[in-house]
Amino acid sequence: MVGFNNPTDAVAYMPARATIADCYAQVMSDLYSSISQLSSSNRGRNYASKHAGLALGARVNLYAGNWAKADSFATAAITLTGGIGAMTNTGNYVAGWRNADHPEGIFQVYFATLAENLGVNTSLAATHTTLKTPGGINNFWETRQGQGDLMPNAFLLGQLGITGHNFNSNLTSSSTQPTTANPAGTPPPTLTYGSDIRNRLFEWGVNAGGHYVECTKWFGKAGAANWDHTVLFRWPELYLTRAEARYHMLNEPDAMLDLNVIRTARIVGFAGPATLSGQALLNEILRQRMLEFAFEGHRFYDIKRYGLDIVKANPVINMPATSFRLLPALPNNEVVGNPNMVQNFNY
Repeated sequence: MVGFNNPTDAVAYMPARATIADCYAQVMSDLYSSISQLSSSNRGRNYASKHAGLALGARVNLYAGNWAKADSFATAAITLTGGIGAMTNTGNYVAGWRNADHPEGIFQVYFATLAENLGVNTSLAATHTTLKTPGGINNFWETRQGQGDLMPNAFLLGQLGITGHNFNSNLTSSSTQPTTANPAGTPPPTLTYGSDIRNRLFEWGVNAGGHYVECTKWFGKAGAANWDHTVLFRWPELYLTRAEARYHMLNEPDAMLDLNVIRTARIVGFAGPATLSGQALLNEILRQRMLEFAFEGHRFYDIKRYGLDIVKANPVINMPATSFRLLPALPNNEVVGNPNMVQNFNY
């Protein structure tokens, strides 16, 4: 933070962009200061807490590739006395997403009244599904409520163990897929769900342009449409962060233990395959992150930090990891008149 005593000095100030290392250092400096002042006796997931600070520290250090610190912060958050929330399991996972406050939540953005919601065009529920309520075969013929702008592709559905959706690899509706209001009692194609309990949050929607399988993680507080608290940190992230960090620290046995905390809590009857190692272990950790946090905003950053290409469908236009489009242009006002501010590549 730089302060000025007069407009002339302020106008003359032309800073260069901070380095990535400087940005991480500033975030961690603020975090250390905050955590030291926050009590372990907290007011819950709607407020800043030591637990939330530790969870954020784990994420920041994971993204920075500071594996030892990511491990340390995640462990501190897992073992914190008086921490907020707890892991769900295969028996109560779906119900957790139907609660106003997710039981796994460590910190959330809280909406106290229905008037604070973002409405049918931009709320979490409306963005992800067209349904009014989850869990019923008759939903297939309901009047659309939300927009359903974001939907899983065939690859994710396959990884979740969902079949029967009659979509090709580009998520194009097949010619036999009914798209009009129940003309003659035509039932929707039957979806078959595998043993991963996370797939129960995906079901047929009622999009006017054709029926697609949609994500139903957000479905309204107390039955009110589009009234959803936004959970920013959940318990599974702590274990998956620590698993990934420990893999990179060459502690594969403990990485496997944390990975299996997640798989046991999400896969009905999970008994555990043979121990994974090397690239296969890392691939499974990242796959579990993809499945656990589908549509929660993590996937792009996981792909980005490993320098992986973004494989897209409908239409098939893959984005290489080297594409300049991964970063937007800096606002023109930030660049014009400041010779020290360099525009992002290729803009």
